[in-house]
Amino acid sequence: MTDTVKPGSVVMTDEYRASSHIKPLGYKHKRVNHADKNCVIGEGHTNTLEGAWSHFKLSIRAIYLDVSPKHLHKECAA
Repeated sequence: MTDTVKPGSVVMTDEYRASSHIKPLGYKHKRVNHADKNCVIGEGHTNTLEGAWSHFKLSIRAIYLDVSPKHLHKECAA
């Protein structure tokens, strides 16, 4: 993450535990807790990313039907 996201950027995540390391790295962190039925807290939301993943998964299914995990990184880089 530190290679691609500028320090001081606002990083918006859900409650996934791995994201707890973000603040000490110098990022502003906003967390949306879906378990509490929260979708948006102020400017914090994960809708854009969730939409992008949904679009990506649909395009993989529509174009390639099945992509091996071995080759998935090639589709992500395209």
